[in-house]
Amino acid sequence: MVQLLPGAGDPEIGRYAIIEVQTMEFHGSYGKATDALRHALDLHGSNFADQIGENPEWAGREIQGPSIADTFKRTFYQMIFKFQLGLHTSCAGTVLALPRAVWNSWQPHLGRPELQDDPGDSTLRSLPRPEGVGLTEEAPAWILVFDTDQTSGLSPNPLVIDMVIETDTPTLLHYAFDVAPEAAFGGGATDRLYADICNKMVGMWPELTGTAASDDGALAPNDS
Repeated sequence: MVQLLPGAGDPEIGRYAIIEVQTMEFHGSYGKATDALRHALDLHGSNFADQIGENPEWAGREIQGPSIADTFKRTFYQMIFKFQLGLHTSCAGTVLALPRAVWNSWQPHLGRPELQDDPGDSTLRSLPRPEGVGLTEEAPAWILVFDTDQTSGLSPNPLVIDMVIETDTPTLLHYAFDVAPEAAFGGGATDRLYADICNKMVGMWPELTGTAASDDGALAPNDS
């Protein structure tokens, strides 16, 4: 978005702002679903919405489900880049708008940080800057978390803003590359990974000796 200002004669170009809206990415192709919806619209034009409600499979045909990790990987790098661009004096700031489901899917990749509430605004939050991490100047970067209001009785459901989170590039990098790996190690993720590897290997080759996982996920010797 570019600001236009009144000038002495013609309007002048002011500051710009960066806005990114990220939706959930899904595995599979939309082609089959699009074809099914197009055919349904041709056949049931007068009651298309009712038919979709009775046949929800049409809208998800051969779409396999959300690609949660890919959503984070595809979004994160470009956003820390854009957040950094937002520090330029000609930029008013950068906003990343995420559906609630996408923000929730980000949590394991950030180490599930606890947000700080703003006492004067029920929606405003901040991602805490650890000591020694973060920019010295104010960084106009925000993550806007929104959702649909399914209780409104309106169609389509209106969007509501759940949270506006203030952050910056160094803080996000800290949570993604320092806090999240520490949380994974502390939660036994590496042990579970090795146990999964052993279980799959022994399943394919029972004579192997090594380490397998017990029913409760704990590591136990494989006596075979």
